[in-house]
Amino acid sequence: MKVHIDKINREAQLSDQINEDNRYEQEIQLEKDKAQIEHELIVQQEELNNQRYISEKEQGRANQEEIRRKEAELQRGQLYGECKIVQRENLKLKKLLKQYLTEAEQLQFEEDDHIENEKNKEMKEKEELKHR
Repeated sequence: MKVHIDKINREAQLSDQINEDNRYEQEIQLEKDKAQIEHELIVQQEELNNQRYISEKEQGRANQEEIRRKEAELQRGQLYGECKIVQRENLKLKKLLKQYLTEAEQLQFEEDDHIENEKNKEMKEKEELKHR
């Protein structure tokens, strides 16, 4: 019985470690994705700044409003992209949590079944002793 409980405890510890490792890897990936988005935004912002300079120089202030609109669009797009990344990560984490909960329920069911079998075995042994 103790061996079974120790086994379950080791499995739970291993599962916890796997969960922690997965969360850490996901956080690293999320940081990488965020850094990539920020880099792309900086590059695009520089391109827009260059466009603004050329436009103002060649056409005056007529195109400033269009450039501002594009910047706002770019910012909205960036926020939308970040939101989608976070949503995907959250969905992955929810699925992972559901999987771990299912595994924990299965382990609990197996442990309960084992305990019930042990009780039944003890009851049979007691009855056999009574009949002897």
